[in-house]
Amino acid sequence: MNKTVTPTPEQIDLSKKQMDRTIPVAKKVLELIVGANLPIGDLKKDKVGSQYDVVKTSVLQVMLDADLEYQDLDLVYSLVIQPVSLILKGVEHALAISWENAETLKWGKSKREVTMKEADALLRSAPQMPVDSTKPAPVVA
Repeated sequence: MNKTVTPTPEQIDLSKKQMDRTIPVAKKVLELIVGANLPIGDLKKDKVGSQYDVVKTSVLQVMLDADLEYQDLDLVYSLVIQPVSLILKGVEHALAISWENAETLKWGKSKREVTMKEADALLRSAPQMPVDSTKPAPVVA
C-alpha cells in the first residue's frame, strides 16, 4: 500500500525559503554564462581556460554574495540546467511529431499501419540501402 506523505508546514516553509534563496542565484548564473559568449565545441584549455575561469569566478562570487548553504548547490545546478533541458526536450518532441507527420505523408498512412513488407520493399528499392534488409547495415566509420 502506497502511503502519501504530506509535508508539514515547517517543511513547506523551508522549501519556499530555499527556493527564494536559490532561484535568483540560478538566474544570475544563467545570465553570466549566456552573457559571457563562451566558446563551445572543440575546446583547448590553453585557449579558452581563462574565459571560463572568469565566469567561474563570477559564479562563485554570486554564490558567496547570496550566502548560500552547501545544501543549496545541487538545487542551484538543477535550476540553471532546467530551462535549457526543458527547451531542448520541447524541441526534440516537436521534431519527433514533425518526423511522424512526414512519415505519414510519405506512406499515406500512420507509421503504425505500415506493414513490414511495405517497409522492406521501400528499403530494397533504395540504392543506398543494403540489398538484404534482414541483415544489419554495415557500420560506416
